[in-house]
Amino acid sequence: MDIMATIAAIPGVGPFLPYLALAMAIAALVAMALPPPAASSGTLYRTVYSLVNLLAANKGHAANANAPTTGATP
Repeated sequence: MDIMATIAAIPGVGPFLPYLALAMAIAALVAMALPPPAASSGTLYRTVYSLVNLLAANKGHAANANAPTTGATP
């Protein structure tokens, strides 16, 4: 199935697609700057982190990322 046929099949969705793309782009930029939640972080930050990554289509990527340590030398 063609993406344009899918969009045409859903009436009224066309005008909202640029805003959805903008929201996904902003979420991708924010997801780059957010460190992964540490084990001691609260549920609010974990929820925000998960929602931003879901909106940025980044869910599951960098699953092996760790929170940066302070004072580490390269």
